[in-house]
Amino acid sequence: MCELHELARAGTLGEVVHAEAMMSYDLAGPFGGVILGDPDHWVHRLPGGLAQNNLSHPLSLVLSLLGDGPVTTRARGLRHRPQRFGDARDRFHDEVRIDLECGRATATIQFSCRVRPVQLSLVVYGSRSTAAVSLDARTVRTVRGSRLPGPFQKVDWARRDAAEAWRALARRAADLVGARLHYFEGMADLFRRFHAAALHGGADPVPLESARRVTAVMDEVFRACSAEERGWAAAEAIA
Repeated sequence: MCELHELARAGTLGEVVHAEAMMSYDLAGPFGGVILGDPDHWVHRLPGGLAQNNLSHPLSLVLSLLGDGPVTTRARGLRHRPQRFGDARDRFHDEVRIDLECGRATATIQFSCRVRPVQLSLVVYGSRSTAAVSLDARTVRTVRGSRLPGPFQKVDWARRDAAEAWRALARRAADLVGARLHYFEGMADLFRRFHAAALHGGADPVPLESARRVTAVMDEVFRACSAEERGWAAAEAIA
């Protein structure tokens, strides 16, 4: 994400036009198994359930790219898994779809318990180029297309994609050899920047206002999901 923001600041992407984030979750995994095995788990007491415990991750990635203006939020929650418990474990949404608008930029976010492989990814479409980010592979790939004519363009586009992939592979291999590939990669830099801000009065690496903004959008998301459910319930009751 630091590299992506550098690309944005350098003008490589141009104006951010649209961003798409995907976060998938495995209900059969070690954390999902705990949640489905305990109807009294604290996650079930959150207004947005499981999604609320996870959506701050893709939301924080997207909102940092959309500018500082007001955000228009639309959201829908879905349940695709079988309803088999008869308690709180049947109530949470296993898929949430979000549409955001901020100034001239838009974004979509999807949280899904069905998408495989489990991943957190982001694609940012700019007026000059596109960047694809994998938080799992720790890679940023820039898509610039091709200006060659006709069928040569198809080959050149594929060549550029392959070159970006090989570059990402080389960097990750170097990080592996240098023992830099670990779960909290980048955390040391955040700690250094936080302490520097505390000691010298500089800018926080993650401003508190950014956290407030993410929380405010999450509140809107789950209000929208709840309102939609009440609407469907009322329609079914009338029918």
